[in-house]
Amino acid sequence: MKKIFTFFLTALFAFITTQSFAQSQRILMVEEGTQASCPPCASLNPAFDALMDANAENVVVLKYQTSWPGFDPMYNHNPSEVDERVAYYDITGVPSAYLNGSVVSSCGTSPACFSQVDIDAALMETSPLDINLSLMIENDMLTLTGKVEATEAVSGDLKLRMAIIEKNIDFDNPPGTTNEKEFHNVLKKFITGTAGTDLADSWAAGDSYDIDESFDLSTLNVYNPNQIMVVAFVQDDATKAIHQAAKAADPLYTNSASVIEVQDPGPACLGLQDISPVVRISNDGGETLTSLDITYSINGGADKVYNWTGSIAPLERQILVLEPYSFESIAGDNSLTVSTSNPNGMTDDNEDSSKDYIIEVGNEIQTDKVSIRIYADDYGCEIYWEFRDVSNGQVLASGGNDTAMPGGQTITYGASYSCPPGVGYENNTTHTEEVTLPATGCYEFYIIDDWGDGISGSAYVIRADNNFPLVTGSGFSGAQASHRINVVTSVGVEDVVQEQSFNAFPNPVQNELNLQFNLLESSEIQVLVYDVLGQAVKSIPAANYGTGINNLQINTADLSNGVYVVTLRTDEGDLSKRVTVSK
Repeated sequence: MKKIFTFFLTALFAFITTQSFAQSQRILMVEEGTQASCPPCASLNPAFDALMDANAENVVVLKYQTSWPGFDPMYNHNPSEVDERVAYYDITGVPSAYLNGSVVSSCGTSPACFSQVDIDAALMETSPLDINLSLMIENDMLTLTGKVEATEAVSGDLKLRMAIIEKNIDFDNPPGTTNEKEFHNVLKKFITGTAGTDLADSWAAGDSYDIDESFDLSTLNVYNPNQIMVVAFVQDDATKAIHQAAKAADPLYTNSASVIEVQDPGPACLGLQDISPVVRISNDGGETLTSLDITYSINGGADKVYNWTGSIAPLERQILVLEPYSFESIAGDNSLTVSTSNPNGMTDDNEDSSKDYIIEVGNEIQTDKVSIRIYADDYGCEIYWEFRDVSNGQVLASGGNDTAMPGGQTITYGASYSCPPGVGYENNTTHTEEVTLPATGCYEFYIIDDWGDGISGSAYVIRADNNFPLVTGSGFSGAQASHRINVVTSVGVEDVVQEQSFNAFPNPVQNELNLQFNLLESSEIQVLVYDVLGQAVKSIPAANYGTGINNLQINTADLSNGVYVVTLRTDEGDLSKRVTVSK
């Protein structure tokens, strides 16, 4: 039999005796209509969700993923019940949020209206009811038991509504047209329908209703069974006022944690880098998570372990900033791997706890001239871009609508949301800009969309002056995107070493690496081998080498498997090759 985990959200201050009852501490009920293709939803939900999480002990949240303004797969899982609740509250636009069945003050239904002040004020009101819930899930069968009990007289057209929700849903890629990939407290199914269970219209203190329901979860579309919860609330259909709420969960695991997100560190430059990964950790178990080992590495380098301690409640998440990791970046994709182990000092009940992320490092070019080609979409006025010097943040070139803000929605549109004339780029046209960059450095191309839904059906290309494509972006979702380009002129090194003649073989190598290079003039050459942390692990002292082809060998038998950088160092500059040791 599975262990049963119960969340009691009952009267915290109720004093109950055999002679009298007192009012109960109110648990707040928040409902929101939202959507995966709604730019304002993607913009407002992070702060709204953070506020709800900060009050998780006193707030129950239920979200309805609606059918508009675009596509949302979560709506398609239960369209009829979502539509019924949308009609119940007469929701005509998203995002729209309600507190205990009502609009927050005079601000309106926007989640931006919610504040800690509103929550604190609502918590000052007591409730005439208590709700206790216990949830057990076994072999896909959900069993919900508990009790609704009056602590003082209450009357109205009372309904008990019990909803199965998926507390956290995480997508690797946005399911809609915005950058939103993380969704919370999503309605899966009302256990007794949206009409709820009809309760007595008049209750005296001490009256109660026993909850005993079951539901076959195999009939639902669920992304992660471990995230199933049940929320319950008593609502007066005459006024829509919600008197009390509660929630319960039965996690599949006791001690378990996972990495659910590695936040984008942004593109990196070539060479030695320090990155402090930012990760979101999920407590997937039924016990409060108080300690965890987080292991991470880049490009197969040495593992670094971060020993975290703190407190994360069951099925909750927390963002953590890990200690810096030094690595020698390579052009193209650099792989960051993060995993967790030893939750609460115990073996993880679920072995799947890792997450991979690609850190993009810009191409290296030996030219200072690039061309930028923007293919504008139906809203060219929303596009703005910059070329920045990474070392000092200086903007070297820019184009498009310079008043646009990433997801800021600053533009005043005309009829049918048309772009105002003369603002930014013309719709559905191609725009080419030539940019000259300083001779040597790392530069970032940064592009934004003012509305926050990306440049769908559009693209951008950055090419070197030899027409080689450095960056190709087939549009992007969300508010912004960025890429980096490294300009290296090799400052005279080509006058010494014929660059294309520098070879390191075999690659991968086991015990002996051969180097070959052609000198255009006699020169002093030093050979260095660096690991992925940028530390020199081998050094061949500087020596004079003659004009023409030169060969030498490096013993790699004592090197561990992994990626290394072999560098020829001259008085005029360096040439490097990436090699892999594999035995």
